[in-house]
Amino acid sequence: MEKHYSRILLAAILAMALVACASQQAPTTSVFQPERIDMGGYAPKVDAFMVILDASMSMSDRYQGKEKFVIAKDLLSAMNLTIPDIDLKSGIRTYGRSKGESDRTILVYGISPHDKSDFERELRAAGRGFEGSRAELAFSAATRDLAGKARNIAVVMISDGKIDPDAAGDAIQTLRNTVNGNVCIYPVLIGNDPAGAATMAKIAEAGGCGASFTAEQIASSAAMAGFVKTALLAKAAPKPVPMAAPTAPMDSDGDGVFDDDDDCPDTPVGARVDITGCWALRGTDVEFDFDKWEIKPAAYPFLNEALVIMNRNPGMKVEIQGHTDSSGPAEYNKMLSEKRAQRVMAYFVDNGVDSKRLRAVGLGESRPITNNDTPEGRSQNRRVRLKRLP
Repeated sequence: MEKHYSRILLAAILAMALVACASQQAPTTSVFQPERIDMGGYAPKVDAFMVILDASMSMSDRYQGKEKFVIAKDLLSAMNLTIPDIDLKSGIRTYGRSKGESDRTILVYGISPHDKSDFERELRAAGRGFEGSRAELAFSAATRDLAGKARNIAVVMISDGKIDPDAAGDAIQTLRNTVNGNVCIYPVLIGNDPAGAATMAKIAEAGGCGASFTAEQIASSAAMAGFVKTALLAKAAPKPVPMAAPTAPMDSDGDGVFDDDDDCPDTPVGARVDITGCWALRGTDVEFDFDKWEIKPAAYPFLNEALVIMNRNPGMKVEIQGHTDSSGPAEYNKMLSEKRAQRVMAYFVDNGVDSKRLRAVGLGESRPITNNDTPEGRSQNRRVRLKRLP
């Protein structure tokens, strides 16, 4: 009888253990939902994009509970899902695989017409390596991959920044010279190491165009869409306006706005401009929630573009002007625009720009660039203008 009760007790304990295990479900992984990019207002600005993926030993370290290499793959997968169906080539090259000369850097995909399914399959199959970071080897090999296949290229580099920026910079210069076109570098940092962030910023500067980001800055669907627009797309060129005079109009600063209509003829090279030709972050670039001044993640790519321009012109001083549409009381709009301008200034200062080079002012609804009668007009008037100071 005692043995019988012992067996019943043991069975009960086992049943309770199974119930407890069943209740502890494995954590679910959220599925990335890409934001659709309407190509009605955009056109591809590159012929190809190349991924340089750090597969070195340090990418096995964990960051925010996940292996860095896994975070890198997830970001690239999200980028792949977000890219609209456009005609361009792509490739993935890893580095840091092993100590053997033949496979220190491996072309795991491309260079070929971009196919989302093939890209995803080869990305997921790419393995992590066992040696230190030699990013310059990947850039040198990418020069051979891309030679004769594309002239306008975006290079997306995913790494924790534990690399030699000078060696990588030399390899990037060789890539630019060989391609004989535009090669823009967009490094993305996995981790929060300040030295790594500085290294990635230096890598971006070596390309002469592009900008550096952190994984957090492009993690959301909206921010990833902004990143894809920044790296791969450009605003579609407006239809040419017939000119009565036979003389071709001048555009001295090359910003797409003719001198006769340009209120800011000294716009820095590469700056986004509004319809008056002035350096500006439009309402569609830097959106704020109603009655708020917090910067939304989708704005980071556009703010980082402005950072690259300011870093490229260290002597340039800038006035950050906040503007609103005419909705609401004028006095309140002036206060709101000032807070938004101050928040943009704080972002620049937090990312390394000397505060002595900046000043923020709020101009409210006092200087519209178009009428406020339509939603489109109000959207154009809600903007942050970056005025180059003498």
